[in-house]
Amino acid sequence: MDRAELERLAGEYIADMTSIRGRRVFRLIMRELVGFDHVVSCSSATGAAMLLALGEGGRIACCRSNGKGERAEIVFVERDGAVACRAYNLLKDSLPEIDCQSFTIEDLENGSLVARARPPADWNGWRGLLPERLWRCLIEEE
Repeated sequence: MDRAELERLAGEYIADMTSIRGRRVFRLIMRELVGFDHVVSCSSATGAAMLLALGEGGRIACCRSNGKGERAEIVFVERDGAVACRAYNLLKDSLPEIDCQSFTIEDLENGSLVARARPPADWNGWRGLLPERLWRCLIEEE
């Protein structure tokens, strides 16, 4: 993905956050999502702001943080369904990883790990890039 476009999306994403936490979430997004091919801003089914990223081979990442509290989490999903939820410390400038938990696609399917997203209409072209099972886990159909 074009770095300038990712910076624009990250800037919009953090607009409502406090300055220090917002800058840290911005840096976290730039650090963790820069390797993805596409990133889109969307909302969850409950209305929370999210960033969804899609990488080569069907890798997916989801960042949903409001910049409050001491941690931000990004969920990474591999095409085979392996899932990792990584938590980063927002209280430290270096944003160290403080926790990483592994999950399965079944955990995604029960909906407790990642809120389903309502991406913009242009994401429909991506449907063929994701296994149907992952699509159903992550995308809220309208």
